[in-house]
Amino acid sequence: MTALAACLALVFIAPEIALRLRADRLTGAGQSIAIPLPDGSSITLGPSSALAFDGDRRHIVLLRGEALFSVAHDERHPFVVKTGAFQTEDIGTVFDVRRDGESIAVAVKSGRVSVRGGTLPAAGQELGEGQSLTADTAAWHMRSGQSDQIGAWADGLLVANDEPMGEVIARLRPWLRGKVIVSSRLAMQPISGVYSLSDPSATLDAIAHARQANVRRIGPWLAAIY
Repeated sequence: MTALAACLALVFIAPEIALRLRADRLTGAGQSIAIPLPDGSSITLGPSSALAFDGDRRHIVLLRGEALFSVAHDERHPFVVKTGAFQTEDIGTVFDVRRDGESIAVAVKSGRVSVRGGTLPAAGQELGEGQSLTADTAAWHMRSGQSDQIGAWADGLLVANDEPMGEVIARLRPWLRGKVIVSSRLAMQPISGVYSLSDPSATLDAIAHARQANVRRIGPWLAAIY
């Protein structure tokens, strides 16, 4: 039994140790940090996120989580963000990148970016102001929205526009210390609203109550929405 417990601990802990050893910047639950760069660019690294600098400060590897990039454009030195099989290159812009395993979401607040890799066209896909792209190793799709809502989390706001509850709560999870389980009945229910991230637990309650759902908590480790 002791050997089994040790093996299970290694399975769960080893990837986290490897990530910490690789990361140049790392945040915990509910924590975000501003990272100024020498060229005048800046990064806001979201909670439960990690990044590494790949050679210089204009080549970033987003290892986990989300970051908002404000880039000083330099044609001779492209600003590139790598996320697994994908690569996002600045064409002079402010843009947001979120990584969840091998899935990514890129949204442009201003300017343009080019995204390559995975199942995207070989020449890549350009995104302009207000456009976003989600992709994984199997498929990708684009949509358009309001550019002023992109990166709202950096201002302490969670914005939902008729989105499935499961997806909205997935974006809230990095601010919460415990695990959140959403019943399959509720996960696809659409949610709209602007929520404050100053009290993530209260925000979780508000999202659930918008669909007359119940929240049951087991200490600080688990919340179930049903």
